[in-house]
Amino acid sequence: MRKILLITFLLTISCNEKDEKFTDKEICQYLENMIENDQRYRFEIMDSTISSIKKDSLLKLQKKLDDQNTELLIEIINQKGWPKTDSLNCEDNHPTFLVFRHADKKYFDTIQKLIDHEMEKGNMNESNYMFIENHLKGRPDFQIKEVK
Repeated sequence: MRKILLITFLLTISCNEKDEKFTDKEICQYLENMIENDQRYRFEIMDSTISSIKKDSLLKLQKKLDDQNTELLIEIINQKGWPKTDSLNCEDNHPTFLVFRHADKKYFDTIQKLIDHEMEKGNMNESNYMFIENHLKGRPDFQIKEVK
């Protein structure tokens, strides 16, 4: 019985160690990589001179990168909140909203809950929220409100 308790205790400790939060430096590096990967094949995909076979292959590669980026950003937000590159002391200001702007529909419910929560907490600016929510709603034309 003592062995079972000891094993359970050790497994609990090892699992908790894996749940450590990302460091600010790690988040900055992840954000930089995510933005690079977000645009990895997009310009080439838009090239009208490439074959449809190559275009399909690039689309599959880009979708895989988009899914990886989305999952990582969700994990970061769950652990640390919406990443603000200025408060993280990142060298560059990464347009993080692009990751969710290219997210697959299977993530929409999760993303909506996350961005609603982050807006309520004041962790996210309105323009980022607006661009992401626009994607989640099927990218309708933006309605620009005239300020009087």
